[in-house]
Amino acid sequence: MILLTIVLNIPIGPIRAVSVTAASVVYVDPVSTGGPQFESRGLTFVVNVRLNLTAGEVMNEFDVRLNYTNSFVIVKADSVNSGGNVFASSSGTTVRSCIDAVAQISGGCESGTTPDTTGQVHVAEVILGQTISGPITAGLLFSIQFHVIGNGTSVFSFDRTNLIDPVGADPSKPNPHFNYVLKNGGVFGNIGLVAFYNANPTSSAAFLPGQQVMFDAGGSFDANNTGIAIATYSWDFGDGTTSLVTQSVASHVFVRPGTYPVSLIVSTSGSQGATSAAYVRVVVILPALGSIVLALRDSSGLALNDPVTVQLFNASISTPSVTKTSQGVVTFDQLSPGQYTLKFSGLTVESYSKVENVGAGLPTQDTIYLTLIPAPPDYGTILFFASLVIGVGLLSVFIVLRKIRSWSKAKKKRAP
Repeated sequence: MILLTIVLNIPIGPIRAVSVTAASVVYVDPVSTGGPQFESRGLTFVVNVRLNLTAGEVMNEFDVRLNYTNSFVIVKADSVNSGGNVFASSSGTTVRSCIDAVAQISGGCESGTTPDTTGQVHVAEVILGQTISGPITAGLLFSIQFHVIGNGTSVFSFDRTNLIDPVGADPSKPNPHFNYVLKNGGVFGNIGLVAFYNANPTSSAAFLPGQQVMFDAGGSFDANNTGIAIATYSWDFGDGTTSLVTQSVASHVFVRPGTYPVSLIVSTSGSQGATSAAYVRVVVILPALGSIVLALRDSSGLALNDPVTVQLFNASISTPSVTKTSQGVVTFDQLSPGQYTLKFSGLTVESYSKVENVGAGLPTQDTIYLTLIPAPPDYGTILFFASLVIGVGLLSVFIVLRKIRSWSKAKKKRAP
């Protein structure tokens, strides 16, 4: 038995990632690449990163980081190419292009608290002054060329899949936020049996308790002989439930939120005897609760650093369930799905209210524009300057009067 962690499929042309939910999907295409023809060192292959953007969703930027295992041992990423992608007709600008922590353009790698690293490909691109809208199916984001170094497997998984929507209900007030995205990876293999699956929710855009999760192991294959079919798929869902089936797709319902190590063992029974391989991945089932994340700005769009009191009301009570004082960003967690009213107040801002809808397992993101109250006149300063002006005026009068007196005395002395 060979123990793995994630995997791909044989190159059989573009494979569209399929999800029964209404969420957008960023995915690896093809799901699996490999076979005995890739055992020669130096051979190259291409992995595409594609997008299914659902109807009604808008974006002007993507920021994607793809991890690949066994880098510099089994495979090595050589180059990235975003030519002809979803932004091609809008003259997109590449702002990140990084392979194994080596910048492909000036400033192409990310540093700071989440730096790019080896075994990772990072590409980000933006279009300014315009957006693209869904539905988009199998839209290309970028392609990666790899070359083979050794025999084994390399799993492709997403570390980041940010699709940024810059607009809100009012186009004059930008509301940048992330579209919720599902992630489907892939695998390369050139020797032995390769086990791999993707997991997707079936009735929501999030993995929730009490709802079916679809497990698709169609990317599993025999890298020694791609003509040999997988005979059985043995599942252990990590909650005490197991299943042995002959189909590549299975579904399961997790009763409670939690972290579940879901393992798959695939087996064949070819001419060389029965063989098997295992793949283990952690599936996180979220609580059926949501959150609200708000960015606070003034009417000109600048980050609001003045203290603001934010009160959260749900539909059933007239008193605030949560009150927070924030500067710039405020977050409310552990919220039951439904509608909430938020009220904003502060010494330097005009009072304002906003209604937000919260979904199960998903964050609601919004940008709130508050009007600043003009600072009152500084009467102390005004009185000071007024007194100063009066004082200077009186002094001037006194000086003039003294000059007049001196002139009069001098004139009398000169008189005959």
